[in-house]
Amino acid sequence: MKKCVFAGDWVLEKMVGVQRYAYQILLVLDRWIQEGKIDFEVELLVPGNVTWSPDFNRIRVVKKGYIRNKKEKHLWQQVIFPIYVKTTRGIGIDLTAALPVFGCRIYAIHDCIQEAFPENFTDHSLFRQMVIAKRKIITRNEKCRIVTLTHDSKREVQKYYRVPDNRIDIVTCGWEHMKTTVEDDSILNKLELNNGCEFFFSLGSKYKHKNFQWVLSAAKNNPKYKFVITGTSVFSNNENELKMVVPENVIFTGYITNEEIKSLMIHCKALIQPSLYEGFGLPPLEAMSVGAKVIVSNASCLPEIYKHAAYYIDPYNSDCNLDLLMNEKIESAKPILEEYSWEKAAHQLIGVIKKMN
Repeated sequence: MKKCVFAGDWVLEKMVGVQRYAYQILLVLDRWIQEGKIDFEVELLVPGNVTWSPDFNRIRVVKKGYIRNKKEKHLWQQVIFPIYVKTTRGIGIDLTAALPVFGCRIYAIHDCIQEAFPENFTDHSLFRQMVIAKRKIITRNEKCRIVTLTHDSKREVQKYYRVPDNRIDIVTCGWEHMKTTVEDDSILNKLELNNGCEFFFSLGSKYKHKNFQWVLSAAKNNPKYKFVITGTSVFSNNENELKMVVPENVIFTGYITNEEIKSLMIHCKALIQPSLYEGFGLPPLEAMSVGAKVIVSNASCLPEIYKHAAYYIDPYNSDCNLDLLMNEKIESAKPILEEYSWEKAAHQLIGVIKKMN
């Protein structure tokens, strides 16, 4: 029986992005083990100071070491996790960019933001250099396999690291976590979005490639609507630039809960994702799952995922009449929601694990 050990340093972080990706896939694997659909032994290695209790029935959570600062996090990722994997003879799996350079066999590279947009990291150049250095070591190791999210992100990984086709696989994203998230409509009152107020919603970090400058410009061109922008400024030096000149109809919320996000998705006129670059672009899929319309850029992987079920904009041209755009005919979101799920992602990952000797 194969034993898989997943790196779990992410359990100390907010459940967004790559953290949600790992957790949702593990939830499916846990259920399948319980149902006897797979015969892998699965462990999640986490730091000893974790207080979070995951909803696992058959996946064993093992505590080793501590992470209380950045130095300890690096030590845990590069020493404690690899040693545990080696001593237990497991297959080390990193789905959240921990990037342990030894003792791991399957790595997820969700995107190549560090390589494609170095301007995102002018205040964190050492962090960027460390990520790239670790990726170089990992991608050159013929015993390792790389997983990524889309065909577009696969091409990006191969562009920067020349990983051959036989060592890279696609493990996509899903949206079913939205079913168990209960919307919190109190956010509508907090932001004064009730009483028939029509608004567009955007979600993501303030990295430059997220292109929220497009939203600010579009807000000026569409003054009868409000535009709500949600997300943190972690690792970003772009937030101050964005907030230098903000139209009166734009609301920056900062971090809000998943329940509040769902409410904004349900009630918005459309979710706008004007990104110049994405590894996947999950918020539009989440918005589709609650019945929202989505407006996405015609760049990166977004057309690959959303096909004819989204409204498309040029991310380099914000001179856009949103009313005219949304009068265009688009197709149903149902085929997109059927194509992407956490169960399919888990099935894809199992296929990768089965290739390991």
